[in-house]
Amino acid sequence: MTDEYESPDFGESTELPVHDVDPGSGIAWGVILLFVGIGLVVVFAVQNTTTVPVKFLWLEGNFPLSIVILTTAVVAFFLGELLALVYRRRRRERLAEKEELRRLKGES
Repeated sequence: MTDEYESPDFGESTELPVHDVDPGSGIAWGVILLFVGIGLVVVFAVQNTTTVPVKFLWLEGNFPLSIVILTTAVVAFFLGELLALVYRRRRRERLAEKEELRRLKGES
């Protein structure tokens, strides 16, 4: 889409591109969902403060259930992010290889 305008200095018609800007909704849904999830985990942890026996590998002891829950949630979050990072990196590499193949096929 273009707009025409008269240049005051030269009296010529010039076309300028018009960019439609989508400002979005202004709401970062991922951030909202993250805070809701954190809130739910915290409420659950606060309601479960009893001490429970925990055995994990060589670690053994009695811990408040809330600590076990929060620790598990944090570890799961970081493992998920790590796996997503590996997946995105591999996908970018595959896409770059495909683009390189297309470019090379186009040159021949």
